[in-house]
Amino acid sequence: MYLGKDDYYLKFTPPSGYGFTMAYEGTEATDSDVDHSNGTNTTRLISMEPGINYVNIDAGVAFGVLPVTWLGINAKYIEDYVKVSWKTATELNADIFEIERLNKDGSFTKIGSVKAAGNSSTIKSYSFNDIDVSQGNTYEYRIKQIDFDGRYTYSDVVIVIIPIDRNDVILYPVPASEATILKFTLKEESEVKVSMLDMKGAEVMSNILNQKLSNGTHNLSINLIDLPKGVYTVLVVINGVETKKRLIVIE
Repeated sequence: MYLGKDDYYLKFTPPSGYGFTMAYEGTEATDSDVDHSNGTNTTRLISMEPGINYVNIDAGVAFGVLPVTWLGINAKYIEDYVKVSWKTATELNADIFEIERLNKDGSFTKIGSVKAAGNSSTIKSYSFNDIDVSQGNTYEYRIKQIDFDGRYTYSDVVIVIIPIDRNDVILYPVPASEATILKFTLKEESEVKVSMLDMKGAEVMSNILNQKLSNGTHNLSINLIDLPKGVYTVLVVINGVETKKRLIVIE
């Protein structure tokens, strides 16, 4: 068959149970050219010219090839979110990582995704922040890694326990829809300022509170009805000392 002067790529279908080996490892005559650059199981673009004959465009396959070698997964509560982090030692045709969280019924649900490196023989580090969390709850996470062929593996499951905030400033409920309550305790009479910022740090609600208050516990209800859904920061300044609380507004 003769091809016209144009750019072409090849697409391969591996036998059942087989996966592609790492692209461009070895000599030109023995390496695999499947790098998925033009879709699943495809090669790079090949420019055809008159008189040129390509004889080493091929695919390398192996039985039972797994997309990644896991080095571990960790979940840690940081202020108002959980940071899920994981590492891989090697990746082979790895497409994407899906972060899953355990539901009350015992099933896992995807809550986010992170693009994989693809092909790598060095240690790679990844992370995802779960901001939809609440104090006093326990969360379990795992990572589902999917390769370009649709094959996948799972990481181990990790557990994180979020304690009840014992600090002077507490925001609840989070997430919230119509209103949230800011609870704070003053050890002495103090100047208190409260405002709200968006994700870019721009002020969307100013002077929610700006006055001198007596010592003791105070509860401030913040109306959220006119605020679009999204992620915000409640900024509390007590005698010049800032405390930030993450707020998620939902419908």
